[in-house]
Amino acid sequence: MKEYRPINVEDLPLNAWKAINDNWFIVCAGGKKHHNFMTCSWGAFGTHWDKPTVTLMLRTQRYTRGFVEKREKFSINIMPDTPEMKEIMEYAGTVSGRDEDKAEKTGLSYNRVDKVPSLDQARYVLNCEVIYRSQIEKGNFMDDDLCKEHYPDKDYHYIYIGEIKQAYELV
Repeated sequence: MKEYRPINVEDLPLNAWKAINDNWFIVCAGGKKHHNFMTCSWGAFGTHWDKPTVTLMLRTQRYTRGFVEKREKFSINIMPDTPEMKEIMEYAGTVSGRDEDKAEKTGLSYNRVDKVPSLDQARYVLNCEVIYRSQIEKGNFMDDDLCKEHYPDKDYHYIYIGEIKQAYELV
């Protein structure tokens, strides 16, 4: 089990655009015995209601979403930017933890930082608590083509805004 030290969110040396769009991130959620992780490439870092936040978009059928719903906590894991990790993250974003043990298949290992599941291989861990949740609705799209392109099966994402309670850096 790796060790992490607390750091201020403002001190994270991240380019938010690159961290989400190019490198992606892994969200972990669940309890001590039952948990899961998945790769995310849609979301945002920012400020809502004067709080540092992460916005996640999770489809209804995602196994990890059930853990976020139940616990109302999750971690954002910023992984090393390597071709090997990108391959692992591609796999982790396409296979469900409901069907197989992704940690075993990928070689990633769970950790717990402040009782929230995370991954030992993460460079940075952001522990978050859900402060807002909503589901995307077809009628709210201003551009119908976006809806048609991204939701042909009408499996609209849930949007979660998580307050970043603590940020950690790998020691």
